[in-house]
Amino acid sequence: MLEDVQILSKILSKDNNNILAALENLHDKLRQFTKQCAADSKALVTISRNMGRPGKLGTFRFVFPLIVDSTFHKFLSKLFAPGMFGMSQMEGVGFGRIRNRKRLDWVMQSAVIMGVLYGLWAGARWLVKSVARMLGVGDYVVGGSLVALFGAVGAVRKLTKAEGK
Repeated sequence: MLEDVQILSKILSKDNNNILAALENLHDKLRQFTKQCAADSKALVTISRNMGRPGKLGTFRFVFPLIVDSTFHKFLSKLFAPGMFGMSQMEGVGFGRIRNRKRLDWVMQSAVIMGVLYGLWAGARWLVKSVARMLGVGDYVVGGSLVALFGAVGAVRKLTKAEGK
């Protein structure tokens, strides 16, 4: 963390002309440094713990946000920040700011994803109702038929994959 070195250097250089005064105040200066860097250190620990989860779920929780962040940033870079690693390479951006920005991005990304899913669900519902009206049958008949069709297609694909091995 180069920023920590810069912060410590600024704190220590205040008594640069008097070495004895600097040594006498070293304990106070280290306390000041710790206080100034505490929030970023706490945020870094939180980020690190969330990234280091074991197993497949841990891998998913690490990779999925990276993919989502990069996708949203690629298409809407004025609205969404780069991923966590991209932000950590920016000068002057501490881990507390990264954590807070990623939380905001997560809320906005969730809203967009939920909106798209709702739109797809509403479109599929409208389509089922329209087809049911055209055929003169109930919505449940068309919906059930589509579910059965997708299930049958999935089963056939599994069987053909199993035979191909």
